[in-house]
Amino acid sequence: MGPPDPEAITFNIVYTPGTVRYLKVALYSLMDQSRFRFRLVGNAVQPAEATELRALAGRTDRLEVTFFSAPRMLPHGLVLSLLFDRFHDGEYFAFCDPDIFAVGPFERPVLERLTRYDVFSSCYHVGLRGEIVEGGFHGRCLFGPGHMPLATTFFAIYRRAAVERIRRKWGILFERYLFPDYIPGPVAELLRRHGILRPPFDTAKLLNALMNLEGMAICYEDLPELCHIGGIARALAPGGDWRLQLQVEPLRLLGRRTVITERRLRRLQLLYLGGNGSGRGGRGVRRSEEAARLLALRSCIAEYFAAYLKHLVDGAPRPVMRLQDKALRHRLAEMCAVIQRAFARFADRVAQPPGAAQYRWSRAA
Repeated sequence: MGPPDPEAITFNIVYTPGTVRYLKVALYSLMDQSRFRFRLVGNAVQPAEATELRALAGRTDRLEVTFFSAPRMLPHGLVLSLLFDRFHDGEYFAFCDPDIFAVGPFERPVLERLTRYDVFSSCYHVGLRGEIVEGGFHGRCLFGPGHMPLATTFFAIYRRAAVERIRRKWGILFERYLFPDYIPGPVAELLRRHGILRPPFDTAKLLNALMNLEGMAICYEDLPELCHIGGIARALAPGGDWRLQLQVEPLRLLGRRTVITERRLRRLQLLYLGGNGSGRGGRGVRRSEEAARLLALRSCIAEYFAAYLKHLVDGAPRPVMRLQDKALRHRLAEMCAVIQRAFARFADRVAQPPGAAQYRWSRAA
């Protein structure tokens, strides 16, 4: 069987408050380098952002829009499950983060993987690449116990029939299961028998574990044609996480320029190590030093790129990165170059207001 038709695959991209203005350029790059379709999903976005998403979707038949209107953002896994039920897009269910940039044609490598796997995922966080990716069921984990292959929710395509099979048999979709009591009894017993009842199961990770136990094929692979910032939604949220700033570096709230230093990274790590802050574990949950370091690093990198996007879009001061890790600084500089090239290439589209004339989307040669 040959690869599927790219125009029959729709990627769901979930936008949260504060992200549309700064991340729509990433969407332009994805459309430019593929023939896939995209559904713009507003998760409790502000009215002006909803208007902009509608305007974007009205400019081409490759885009459509849908919304989840609620006083607060819905959990990402719940949104994915609701989208899976709300839209029947054919053989595949696909989604990707809004901060993924295409630097080359990525359609062919994606379609080739779909001929061999029930699930294909890609696009690890640029700042965490090379970090711990094995041993549990956190979002960053690419492998579970015993080198069990896991997909991520950064960029993923699931064969719908495989997901439906798991739901019919076990009642599981894409939600998170943080504690043992959240997991249905029969599923918990199955996991216990296989020695993998090890919560927390992050978004879609329990689904992935059950797919492995049912003999389905899952593949994660980094595609060089795609670059992912990672974890930026919270940093772009209106008002930012000022409470966290107040605990880490209160004087930073008075400054205009974002400066990421080793001191800031260490103070964030100590905060997360004590179970404070806004990490996934929640308040009062103690973490390992490694987990706290990764949370702190992810937060610092997200803050840096949020400031960099605001520098390009709003003319805000350019952020400064003063971490000691030369390899990390090099990767972040490369990501900045990717973002800057995208803004330069699509400057007319970024500047064009909602309701402007329809664009002509063409693939790169």
